[in-house]
Amino acid sequence: MNKERRHKEATLLDITSVVAGPPLRRKKADDKNDGSLCLTVNFIRGGSVDFEFKNVETRNLWHHTLNAIINQTKH
Repeated sequence: MNKERRHKEATLLDITSVVAGPPLRRKKADDKNDGSLCLTVNFIRGGSVDFEFKNVETRNLWHHTLNAIINQTKH
């Protein structure tokens, strides 16, 4: 049995929130990562995408920029 990976996409209008911090469903075995480098983008249909960055400054830049874009698309 072979499952092909499906391409998934969402529009910026589908984003409900951008959250800096650990993902809700974090692996317990990954105790070395406290979540301070993580960012989660949540979507209308309940899905989300988790990102991990190399440093907090980069994570914060992405968080700020995505929130600014999302706020502009909703106005």
